[in-house]
Amino acid sequence: MSAEHAGRDLLNLRDAASEIEKIKKGGKATVDRKPFVHIPGGSHSITDAALALGRLLGERREYFHRGGAVVRVTYDENGVPSLQSVKASMLTSAFERVARIVKDRKVKDEVLTEPTVMTEQGAKQILESLDFKESLPPLKILSPCPVMIRRRDSLVEISGYDRRSGVLASGKKTEAMTVKKARDILNDVLNEFHFASEADRGRALAAMVTPALVFGGILNDKKAMDLGEADQPQTGKGFRNKITAAIYNQQVKTVTQQKKGVGSMEEMFDSYLVNGANFICLDNLKGKIDSCKIEMFLTEENYPARVPFLGAVNIDPRRTIVMLTSNKAEMTGDLAKRSSCVRLLHRGRNHNWTAYKEGDILDHIRANQPKYLGAVFSILKAWDKDKQPRSRETRHNFRTWVQTLDYIVQKYLASPPLMQGHTETQERMTNPTINWMRDIMLLIRREGRQNEWLKTHDLVDIISESEVMVPGLGEDGVLDDENVRKRVLQAMGRKLAICFRAGDELRIDGHIARRNVVEDPFSQRPTKEYIFEEVAEVPF
Repeated sequence: MSAEHAGRDLLNLRDAASEIEKIKKGGKATVDRKPFVHIPGGSHSITDAALALGRLLGERREYFHRGGAVVRVTYDENGVPSLQSVKASMLTSAFERVARIVKDRKVKDEVLTEPTVMTEQGAKQILESLDFKESLPPLKILSPCPVMIRRRDSLVEISGYDRRSGVLASGKKTEAMTVKKARDILNDVLNEFHFASEADRGRALAAMVTPALVFGGILNDKKAMDLGEADQPQTGKGFRNKITAAIYNQQVKTVTQQKKGVGSMEEMFDSYLVNGANFICLDNLKGKIDSCKIEMFLTEENYPARVPFLGAVNIDPRRTIVMLTSNKAEMTGDLAKRSSCVRLLHRGRNHNWTAYKEGDILDHIRANQPKYLGAVFSILKAWDKDKQPRSRETRHNFRTWVQTLDYIVQKYLASPPLMQGHTETQERMTNPTINWMRDIMLLIRREGRQNEWLKTHDLVDIISESEVMVPGLGEDGVLDDENVRKRVLQAMGRKLAICFRAGDELRIDGHIARRNVVEDPFSQRPTKEYIFEEVAEVPF
């Protein structure tokens, strides 16, 4: 008999004697049948301990290997799962729950095996071992609803843990239905919103379907950022995002611009990624939107998310939905080309949202989530049955995404082409002057001054009472000052001239501005006037 076996027999004899004494006193036997694992040292390597402990922890489906890091699945009081980055101090007790930690001690010529504790230093050695990480089950996405993946020759719904795909999903089984019923259900959701065009409505439908394609890796490629833009506040940009997430039994994690204090927008973004968030929204951004890290996330296949006091976690950006909301998006050309813009118009203060027994449409979707996710899955199953066809659309940087969603929204959801009018919107978002003119168009509509010929001084008076920038007016400038007003009128004229550089007609987001030259009756010199109208949408 080897010394190691002799030591284990000694431990077992001690346990047996202890159990016999408990039984004699009327207690219950509590033999610890967890396997022995030796701490590293002597003839016992770190690799041996790492492999054994990784396998034992992995069997509990609580600890996983994700992007080069060890993570633990935790649940809040409502049962909502999230990921926690694991530190060595957490593993000391975790190891004791799955194994009997032992060490060898030499007594004279005999080696005895005896119980010991896992120190934090020992746990750190194991945590940093590649063997330990690779022995844990892999995790690519944590979902509180079923995830659809492709298995063999069809799309299947996954609930539970699927090691092959790295999906850990929970939630109720979805409701199967016809394509017609699914189309009606998803379109009804969007009846609450006033879209700038039917193509914007189609892009909102695409935003509702895209998560199902990317969570399970069916569309294993880059996808557009869902950019919600509105003509004024309280239009429903964030509400639409909440509805999209609710279909997947999730909530949107919101990232805001930080004016003061610790924590940049990018740090908040990375923190949510590390915690396993599937929907992240850059909310109500103002000014120029220019983030190299966000642009990188949208284009790369691997993104190193960094949070304080932890190493980088390599995230697969293709599995995370990124949203952005703004009342006036002004961004770099690269970011605009990687976005799918959904423009909303304000319905008016007196609009009554549809009431359901559960509350509003968001409450209704959350109460009936399997039906709404079932509608999305039914559309995708029909598309898969048709051999996953794609359109020939090329007006977006992410070709696979745009061609797939363009086909789906037209064929199964009765929507116009996905990119209809989108190129013009992208160009406008990158041009501060055209964005400024859009602000004027929206303001003229709100003020009820459409279809009225206005001169430059009329426009100055209108925008001076709003948040729209007045050219040539400094922070301390006062329009009552004759010299200041003259300077403003000249600057306004120059800016308007830039807008109408291509001609006397300008179309922006469903609005049209026309310029006309007339003779001023007082100076008898030519002067310019402008009229603003809304354009009837061309049916598709």
